Amino acid sequence: MENCPRDLRCLAKQYATLDISHQANIDFDKLFMNNKPFPNFLTEFTKLANRAGKTEAQKVAALKIKVSHKLGNYPISMSDKPD
Repeated sequence: MENCPRDLRCLAKQYATLDISHQANIDFDKLFMNNKPFPNFLTEFTKLANRAGKTEAQKVAALKIKVSHKLGNYPISMSDKPD
């Protein structure tokens, strides 16, 4: 029983990590750009995706769904083209 408090602390840390990941997944699923400025949305998106353990492929697929359709309609152009 000497090791019990130490073992419980280890388990508590493990469950806390799982709780953070679980909550990040919930928050990630609820996150949509709507009327947020894109930089603000992208910061929150990246933070939650990383905490939730999303893969790069999952991030790309989610961005296609979560980004405002208005933003998706803008043409992509580069004003400063590389030489």
